[in-house]
Amino acid sequence: MTEHVLIIAEAGVNHNGDIALARDLIDAAVDAGADVVKFQTFVPEEVVSRFARKAEYQQRTTGRQESQLDMVRRLALPPAAFRDLAAHARTRGITFLSTPFDLLSLALLVDLALDTLKIASGEITNAPLLLAASRSDRKIILSTGMSTLDDVQAALGVLAAGYLGVAPSLQAFSAAFASTEGRRVLAEKVRLLHCTTEYPSPYAEANLRAMDTLRETFGLPVGLSDHTAGITIPIAATARGAVIIEKHFTLDRSLPGPDHAASLTPGELRAMVDAIRQVEAALGDGRKIPTNSELKNIPVARRSIVARRTIAAGTAMTPRRRHFPDAVLGNRRNTSAAGLRARRADRLRAGSAVTWVIIPATDRTRWHQALDAVGCADPYFSAAYHDAYSYDRAVSLMYMHEAGGDRLVYPFRLCPIDRIGPERLAAPTYDIETVYGYTGPVATSAEPGFLAAAWAGFAEWAAANAVVSEFCRFHPLMDNHRFAATDMTVVDDRDIVVVALARGADALWADYSSAQRNLARKASRLGVEVRALPYETGWPLLREIYEGTMADLDADAFYHFPVDYYERLTDMRPAPVIWAAFKDGAACAAALFLVGDRALHYHLSGLRPEGRPYSPNHLLLHAAAEWGITQGLAQFNLGGGRSNDNDDDLLRFKKQFSRATARFRLGRRIWDEARYAELSQIWSRHGGHAPSTRLQHYKIQVPRA
Repeated sequence: MTEHVLIIAEAGVNHNGDIALARDLIDAAVDAGADVVKFQTFVPEEVVSRFARKAEYQQRTTGRQESQLDMVRRLALPPAAFRDLAAHARTRGITFLSTPFDLLSLALLVDLALDTLKIASGEITNAPLLLAASRSDRKIILSTGMSTLDDVQAALGVLAAGYLGVAPSLQAFSAAFASTEGRRVLAEKVRLLHCTTEYPSPYAEANLRAMDTLRETFGLPVGLSDHTAGITIPIAATARGAVIIEKHFTLDRSLPGPDHAASLTPGELRAMVDAIRQVEAALGDGRKIPTNSELKNIPVARRSIVARRTIAAGTAMTPRRRHFPDAVLGNRRNTSAAGLRARRADRLRAGSAVTWVIIPATDRTRWHQALDAVGCADPYFSAAYHDAYSYDRAVSLMYMHEAGGDRLVYPFRLCPIDRIGPERLAAPTYDIETVYGYTGPVATSAEPGFLAAAWAGFAEWAAANAVVSEFCRFHPLMDNHRFAATDMTVVDDRDIVVVALARGADALWADYSSAQRNLARKASRLGVEVRALPYETGWPLLREIYEGTMADLDADAFYHFPVDYYERLTDMRPAPVIWAAFKDGAACAAALFLVGDRALHYHLSGLRPEGRPYSPNHLLLHAAAEWGITQGLAQFNLGGGRSNDNDDDLLRFKKQFSRATARFRLGRRIWDEARYAELSQIWSRHGGHAPSTRLQHYKIQVPRA
């Protein structure tokens, strides 16, 4: 993916020597979305002679009467002001940066513990300043306005010598630049900015191709310090690969001072930041493959094979028996029907197509219409639940096949395989997995001919989209493994525990083991209180406790979810429910439950170490079960253990609530054996512990080098 472009909002001296105005500039930079706010630090008498003339642009903006020294004195801030401004920037969450113009100012900025220093174009020949800056071991952003390549190389030689701690001399500077260690430290510490030192600078002199020259000559990341009017050039520089954009801004262009007239207003700065972020996102990773948004359009944009007249099963397809209408549902790479036969058990009616379609989870109306058609209202199948899994560039999709009044639906995640360990993959490759929990295919018919035709369409789509393998978690309360394709390997994995709710609260309590009843009473007696929390306000607590528990268990990364996941679950209807246990007012356990039309599902849970002596989960799950009864639910799915071992401690805990179980099954299928073997070899080469019987084991994180 494209590297994040660092946007520096250059306040410079646009504070006019007023610290209150400087604070307002920091606030404006934050509001505009900049990454960094930058000022200029100088001791006037150290940088300007009393005989120095103003630059032409300074004379235009501030008049000819005062000297440059008087102007600079008026714009200077005292040292204490920079401590105040750095603290204010930290409070506002933006990085503070400043350009030192003399050694005293450099020492001040180093004392402020800044991570990075900015060196202005005018100081590129100031060897003492460059040497002191690099000896501070700070990262350096070096502007190159008014410079030749020889000037830049000479400055880099001084910086390399300072970083390496060698005694200064022209010969030492050249040697440091040429050395392997010098190149290494420059690559680690230094960024270059192309710049045209004029205010404002003409568009015709922006010379953005010079960024390429700097990058190719010195092998360093390159950005742009821009002085043109407007925001066009920074946007173009971003498209050309700039990693840093620096731009002056002011609160009001009509204010007195040398730089206000050539600066952006806060609104313009915001527009520049937004545009850069859009270009940054648009650059992508350079691979020519279908994008996530395109995947849903492939089934409706590409031609399919449609019967021209009624065709008996087994009849060979010929041009006279099919045509290619404008409205299509197919996805074949070639539109020839040679060698194809009608695979449906019944006849293929005239005008009917190979009727399958891919529906994205973002199209919630069509998604739920498809679920309604097969009578499925389970929360694990919902569009909102699947949309929550659209991270890591994966996209949640549903395959739907319809024929003769029957339908099959199959929701899944299409996951790009971008890299294995440190190795980036060149060829586009995807795999399929169902979301965490229980889904799989659902159909209105298990008739073999119907299922064969349904899965033949899915095979077409998988082949056209470079799918290498597929992993499916079937729903144990639906026994929907019976709808699986015949070439999918179905594995009987483990028991899950099911609590009956339909018989009421008394039967619920009676079905518990004596240990469960005693531990629930114990928790209550010790002062544990449990209550339901609205999902919208309760999920941050649930996430904190759950993530802490997973960290304590050293759980696989698969069981950790991004913040977006929890936020997107707020769209589920019915809404998820969180039950939490409290001891002395502090939360010690929490659990997330998904609510369906017939069942309550125990989805995620966590227990803080300090809560273990009070057995809060025994009381929490009992309260959740009683709540499920009040909602008219028939079953409470507690799930299974951490493994398929019948002696698993989590499974034994859950069996205290019910002796009834259902079987959880997994489906496995390899679509491209050669590519799968190639991915496995790459995984092994980078430290994966092959052989592994786990499907898609190439996703297991390899050890760090």
